[in-house]
Amino acid sequence: MTTLNLTEARIRDLPLGSGIYRDEIVKGLMVICHKTTKTYSVQGDVRKNGRHIRTVRIKVDRVDRMGLREARRQARQLMSTIQSGIDPTSKPEETGITLGMAYETHIAERELRPATEKSYRYHIDYYLKPLRNRAIANISRNDIRDLYKRLQTNNGQTTASGVMRTMRAVINTARRIDETLGSNPVDAVRFPAPKPRKTAPSPKLFRLFAITVWMCSNPKGKYQA
Repeated sequence: MTTLNLTEARIRDLPLGSGIYRDEIVKGLMVICHKTTKTYSVQGDVRKNGRHIRTVRIKVDRVDRMGLREARRQARQLMSTIQSGIDPTSKPEETGITLGMAYETHIAERELRPATEKSYRYHIDYYLKPLRNRAIANISRNDIRDLYKRLQTNNGQTTASGVMRTMRAVINTARRIDETLGSNPVDAVRFPAPKPRKTAPSPKLFRLFAITVWMCSNPKGKYQA
């Protein structure tokens, strides 16, 4: 990938199909020479808390429809957005809080057991992957019904119920953050409550039970521990 001090004349002289040329003046701006046309694009890394989230590339316009000065102006704006940790392609200001964003908030606010957090993450990354980047406001009750039926058929009732519980909890967190969200779409389906876990009685409780039974059977006797 070649870096140039781009000018209108140099851009005109770039051969079609010759690849990508970065601008020396504005970081992230590039001219891509395709087989039949040339386009201005912007590429940058989205980072949050110093961690790389993703690399995004955004087409600005065709070279024959936009001048270099305007391309640089738009590139500066896009790079400012990217460097602030926002992916311009996701348009969060238009779509609202997504299921994935609500999940990250839900996990951050709670001290969950490692097994519970692992289960939540698997549900979000695997079973709910098609909905992860969708705005919760755009997830309908029909979407939930279809998902639930598909999980029941393909993965069984236990998995379907578990995924629904995860989704209900995450969406409730989003509703607390964004008061414009309506009712929880997961309420459209009914699924069995989780069965209570069976735990063995403690030795102390078992001993107390044994004493009680013996005393009921021998009211005048003396129990020997």
